[in-house]
Amino acid sequence: MKTPKKILCLSTTGMGNAILYTPVIRSLIANYPQSVIDLMVSNPAAKNLLEGYPGIRRIIYWPKKDLTFWKYIKIFMDLRGENYDLFIGSFLDKSMKVSFFAFLLNIPIRVGFSNGWWKILYTRQVRIKEQKHEVEYNLDLLKVIGVDVTDNKVGLFLKDCDYKYAEEYIVKNNARARKYIIGFHPGSGTDIGNTVKRWSIDKFAETADKLIETLNASVIIFGGKEEATLADTMISLMKNEPLSAVGNAGIRQTAALIGKCDLFVTNDSGLMHIAAALKVPVAAIFGPTLSWKNYPWQVKHRIISSNLACSPCYNLKTIACKNIRCLKEIKVSDVFKAAEKLVMEVTASQQEADGFPYKSVKSRKISIITPDFSHNCVGRAILIAELLKENNDVEIVGPAFGEKVWLPVRVPAENIRYKYLSAKKNKFYLKTAYKLAQSMINSDIIIVSKAVLPSIFIALLARVLNNAPIIIDIDDWELGFEFERFKSGSVLKKIKSAFNVVKLIVCEFIVIMIKNRVVSNTYLQKRFGGVIIPHTRDTQIFDPALYDKKIIRERLNIPLNKKIVLFLGTPREHKGINELREAFKKIDRDDTILMLVGFNLDDKYQKLLHDDIQKQLGDKCRMYEQQPFNKIPEFLVLADMVVIPQRKTYSSLGQIPAKLFDAMAMALPIVASRTNDIPEILKDCGWTYEPGNIKELTDKIRFVLANPELSRQKGKNARQTCVNKYSNKIMKSKIDELLNKVV
Repeated sequence: MKTPKKILCLSTTGMGNAILYTPVIRSLIANYPQSVIDLMVSNPAAKNLLEGYPGIRRIIYWPKKDLTFWKYIKIFMDLRGENYDLFIGSFLDKSMKVSFFAFLLNIPIRVGFSNGWWKILYTRQVRIKEQKHEVEYNLDLLKVIGVDVTDNKVGLFLKDCDYKYAEEYIVKNNARARKYIIGFHPGSGTDIGNTVKRWSIDKFAETADKLIETLNASVIIFGGKEEATLADTMISLMKNEPLSAVGNAGIRQTAALIGKCDLFVTNDSGLMHIAAALKVPVAAIFGPTLSWKNYPWQVKHRIISSNLACSPCYNLKTIACKNIRCLKEIKVSDVFKAAEKLVMEVTASQQEADGFPYKSVKSRKISIITPDFSHNCVGRAILIAELLKENNDVEIVGPAFGEKVWLPVRVPAENIRYKYLSAKKNKFYLKTAYKLAQSMINSDIIIVSKAVLPSIFIALLARVLNNAPIIIDIDDWELGFEFERFKSGSVLKKIKSAFNVVKLIVCEFIVIMIKNRVVSNTYLQKRFGGVIIPHTRDTQIFDPALYDKKIIRERLNIPLNKKIVLFLGTPREHKGINELREAFKKIDRDDTILMLVGFNLDDKYQKLLHDDIQKQLGDKCRMYEQQPFNKIPEFLVLADMVVIPQRKTYSSLGQIPAKLFDAMAMALPIVASRTNDIPEILKDCGWTYEPGNIKELTDKIRFVLANPELSRQKGKNARQTCVNKYSNKIMKSKIDELLNKVV
């Protein structure tokens, strides 16, 4: 393309959008240093902020409000007389009005986005094919005409008088008397549609108080004159006294003052982009708007959102729901933790630059897909999330095929978000899968839990939308479960099972194509390859020293002189519960109770098993339904020993029960079947028996109960083995190493 003599650029939406347009200006200046560049804006704050920007000849103000016909004609005739050679639109200026305006100006080369039939009015068009940041979209307009885009930085140019004002404000108000200066913007502008982006003002006030008290921070509230009432409300709700810079100065002085902050806590707003442009770390609260398009550009930041599947739903005039759940569900603790972590990271980075040793932490958004929130398969997803949540923004995503979610996850885990949509049993709708995939549009890494169709299908859709790297996590041999069903089922069940086998074989082929794999045991590693991450546990939570056995027994009305043989887990057919029942009957000790924890009485097999055991053992057996994760250590501390029976079936070939590691962490003597890696795991810290050998199982249980001192020592060895080899602390470094390779 011939070098243009005059270029007209256009960014006629918000102030933040104008800031995100500055990389276009910088690239044009770098490529065409002799060309005249004019910029048209519609936001008065944007006009004032960018006035005097190096390389821009003039800022043309095109007011959308109060634009009379004669004003429009005057601006139009003025611009037409400039004889521009090149017109560059912007991502949000895709309207028919803008394209007609450029066409009527008779500019030879007109570049814009192909949105609607009016794209024919542009001579060069850019198609919106994927979801990315607004800066990247805007720069695509230059790439289509061959402009070399080497500078994608957002920049502001402030004057000495602006910086002088900011410094004087800090000194006058003694803001540096505290350790940090934290800016707050509880508003979001007052243009059409902007007020729906605001988080609750009382939550802003509470967060500010917590940061003042916890970090010894000075808080400055920012906003325009029209947000003065909002700022006054926040101040009235606070226990501590903040500073207010609302309406005190012009936008350039406000920007300079924001630049003095160590952190900026804000809604999705223009001031958020000012903070990012000045390299101030940002804790940004997003509700109905698009975080993947608007996040703070090229600065350390945290996005705080509720990540509902229905969000984002925002357009310039309205949103899809009236109560704005996506903002209401964001808690004070979410924003406080994000802000605190940012401050700590920035401080650590400064210490590192000054020669202090510090290992910096990089946060990523990680989505873990589970195939069914109504099933115990979600347990593995939670395990992986626990390993990742300390240094990453982690969510678990998936359908719920049952009427309720799996009971243990009804009590949410700390710092892990659950995002699920209901789906009818035995059916999986494309719409549900697409919604879930769309909700992961800004994820950095996607982890697929289980090699089954629902989770793999969602992951493939997410990959199309996002292009994030995928890791597959396999903790069971799903084909083995289906072989077992085929083997024992009726003719009709065999036909259904045969179709499922075909689906699972297809899933295994897809697994082979995913190069990043995690497995839970050596059988699966031999079959699929990958890094072994067993069913680890947090040994700081699963610690017998934290729980009072006497108090818990009294609460459950269990005599202290009774010995308890415990099974904890989902009692499915391959678990060997019938073998345990028969062995317990042979023991025949009056001082011993069999405790079975984990029944789902809505399941037909488990209900029949429960009733049969109740009939045969009576009050010698205590049975409990599924328990929340936070209650599991309490049941374990009751026990004198744990039995983990597994039948030798296709189902158990690729499985190691997670409850094995629960029992080890709680220092309990364990008797388990010799399947998969269990003999190696329990070497020197437990007992094993041949699956199906009821006599051997009976003898091992008797031996453990008859030798309490030896049993206690084995339990201590089991805990030490768990801490040294299978704890969350050990596995975190292993999975972090994999993530770093993937990224």
